[in-house]
Amino acid sequence: MGDQVRAKAVALNPTPGSHTAAVLTLGAAEAVEVFDTTTGTVLQNYITFGQDSSGSYSGIAYSADGKHLMFSQDSSNVTIANVSSKAC
Repeated sequence: MGDQVRAKAVALNPTPGSHTAAVLTLGAAEAVEVFDTTTGTVLQNYITFGQDSSGSYSGIAYSADGKHLMFSQDSSNVTIANVSSKAC
């Protein structure tokens, strides 16, 4: 069982059959976790560089092909992160 965190926003991967989702977290060392929706296993973490280690309340979204995540950060930056092939 993983650490308990609060989800600020959740995005489902649009890739058919992927069974993955990304969560923008509050109370975790990582801004984003990608997890398997059938098992709950965390497949990928996104840890920001610099001083802004958290996501914001503005949401999170996958690209149409499920290969990238886009989310805003509290410092008003927008991040585009690659999704690991095992998490697609």
